[in-house]
Amino acid sequence: MIRTVDNLIEWLENNLDNPIYLWSLENDKVEVLGFFLFYPHKDPFGTYVVKLTSKHCNIHCLAIVPRDHDSTYVCHLISKPQWRFWNPEDSRNPLYAGDNPEKYKELRDAAQKLHKAKKDTGTDTPSDRG
Repeated sequence: MIRTVDNLIEWLENNLDNPIYLWSLENDKVEVLGFFLFYPHKDPFGTYVVKLTSKHCNIHCLAIVPRDHDSTYVCHLISKPQWRFWNPEDSRNPLYAGDNPEKYKELRDAAQKLHKAKKDTGTDTPSDRG
């Protein structure tokens, strides 16, 4: 069960087999972005998102999603975090807030404001409605 940042990193080390991801983990090129609610597939349990930076400075974002039926997790490569779903407020656990919560709060607020503006003007797309 992932309950702490250390648990999350340990899970990644034990479950990722991509050498690029493993290099990032071994060289402290990991940024925990925190807890995102209803992301990427409207999962009712939410998702942890981490950003890995390769030795060639490529960015890889991974969503770690709990499976409800067997207390395990699956990992998805995502193109970018959808900041409007960042949701650390329900917990005092640092894992939920991520490594830089003040920055992430600003990103979330800006993304929510943009989403609302798109919705109000009718310029949102199905992918914006998530």
